[in-house]
Amino acid sequence: MQRFPGPQHELPQGGLLIYVAPQALLSEHLDGPALLAGFRALLERGPGRRLIADWRLLGLEPEEIAGWLKDDHPCPPAHCPAPTPADPLQALLLSAVLDSAPELLDSYLDLELQAELAQTAADSTYDQRWRASLQLDPLLDAWRAQQHQLSEREQQVEAQQARMA
Repeated sequence: MQRFPGPQHELPQGGLLIYVAPQALLSEHLDGPALLAGFRALLERGPGRRLIADWRLLGLEPEEIAGWLKDDHPCPPAHCPAPTPADPLQALLLSAVLDSAPELLDSYLDLELQAELAQTAADSTYDQRWRASLQLDPLLDAWRAQQHQLSEREQQVEAQQARMA
């Protein structure tokens, strides 16, 4: 498998298009409008182009992917969990993003309904799964841990500056 260098509409028949879940905004160098534009372009793709979520593709073995893309067999089952927040602060931030741009979630869910699911269920509970991570005590613990790390770094910088003076 190799990356296709041209525009999506020039992708050969049988080509594989891969999409990310909305939390990619938190780790990739993407902005909301760019991700939404990508989702919309995938939703309008031409016939004969396969579509799968990146996290499902990672749950397949390379040999299984190759056989599927050659039409030797149907897509095998993906052995991977659906995306979950890395920590409560990430869940809070993503929830705020999805609240301010609900079309991101809607487009992701539409992709899920059109994509190869690799014998898994459509990720229709994405939003609920992320919001379930918004528990008060874990949020406060994560915030306090982050503030503690920031304070330690500031003290290290101050100590370094004092040594250099």
